[in-house]
Amino acid sequence: MARGGGSGAVNSLREVLADYLRMRRALGYKLEAPGRQLHQFVSYLERTDARTVTIENAVAWATQPASADPSYWGGRLSVVRQFARHLQTLDPACEVPASAVPPDARDSVPVHRAGDRHIDGSSGEAAVADDGGHLPDAAGAAGGQWPAPR
Repeated sequence: MARGGGSGAVNSLREVLADYLRMRRALGYKLEAPGRQLHQFVSYLERTDARTVTIENAVAWATQPASADPSYWGGRLSVVRQFARHLQTLDPACEVPASAVPPDARDSVPVHRAGDRHIDGSSGEAAVADDGGHLPDAAGAAGGQWPAPR
């Protein structure tokens, strides 16, 4: 986890969140709803004994409640993604989730990085992600970060 200023002490996620919100607010961002959401996310991480943000725990939290619209999930994941980008500068073990919620988020957590291969279950062919981590869509053009649901 993140190291404290010279003391060698490890900062908790809650302390890193407080610093993150303080810094962003000093830059003029209000972060009222996102701040509440991040506190809820950190509480979720604490309840699950997570030491850092992972793609799995970010998607699991963002896709609650299961009955919500995927656009709601996307907003929650976006808030976590921004915090995770900050946290990753302090904690290399932190994973930054993709910018979109996969259509089957409740079933799996696909991770695509530049150069990763995605095996199409129907044809067995591999598609190579471009430098932005995007897979080609069915027509071969760069598509979204998540394969289309089958």
